[in-house]
Amino acid sequence: METPELFNVFIEAAMDDLVVSWNERGMGVYFEAHGMVNHAIWADNIFLFASSAEQQKQMAQALANALEAWELRWKSSSLQVMLCGNISKDVCDLSVQQYGTPLTYKQVVAMDFLGGLVSNACSTRAAQDHRIAAADSVFYKHFKALTGTGTLKDKLKAWHDAPATSAVYACEPWHLAQDMLHHIRRWELKRVRQVLRLKPKPGEGRAAYLHRTAHRIYDWFGKCGLAMAHQRVIRAIFLSAFCEGANQFADGSQPLLWARCYRDAAFRQYCLTLPPHTHGPRKGSDREALVEIC
Repeated sequence: METPELFNVFIEAAMDDLVVSWNERGMGVYFEAHGMVNHAIWADNIFLFASSAEQQKQMAQALANALEAWELRWKSSSLQVMLCGNISKDVCDLSVQQYGTPLTYKQVVAMDFLGGLVSNACSTRAAQDHRIAAADSVFYKHFKALTGTGTLKDKLKAWHDAPATSAVYACEPWHLAQDMLHHIRRWELKRVRQVLRLKPKPGEGRAAYLHRTAHRIYDWFGKCGLAMAHQRVIRAIFLSAFCEGANQFADGSQPLLWARCYRDAAFRQYCLTLPPHTHGPRKGSDREALVEIC
């Protein structure tokens, strides 16, 4: 295929009747925000979502048959399966027949999905480290340009637009927790010190150096009108969850405190929209989960 878009159109045509069948039979996984989902196509990747290992096997074989009818073949090295939830530690022996030849899926505990890393344990740290590694690749690729000549504002803008944006990509599902925010904040402060070539003063201890430069970096970002990475993560999480008002918080030196205050206010506002006899979102909902992890 010449482009991902052309691949997408071609695969959708090949899967059209199959997806209708899956929908009619209720095959897939139910997501509160999106309803029943049984597949996704991203670039040249096809993802299947199933509620059980047996359903996954049925769907995988049906998809292989549908693609075979269009004279398409799986690349055996790219076949992966991941079990989640209470069966995440089970062993899945998933294989399909392609032109009479069995192809076996490799069982994995994490999978690259839409630019982010999804693990069977729903680990925010694994997803965050995946994005930071990608951001570091951008940082070192353009290290000379980032650390070269230029004004303070130009350097911070370049950092904000390239490495930092890569680091926070696909961060909406991350759990809003203090260690997550501290992790990405420490990483950004370390890299920005490199960009700006900040050094300890004569006789200055390491703790004093880190404290002094952290406050200066905070001030510089604010004066340049730029949000730091951890502030962008908070906004993205709440924008995803509540879809409005997310730009009204997350500034200052205690972003988690501001995030919790905003969470409480947004949750109270949400409760006002519920019938009088209810006191919060229904059990197991996305909103309840977000409140619990904060």
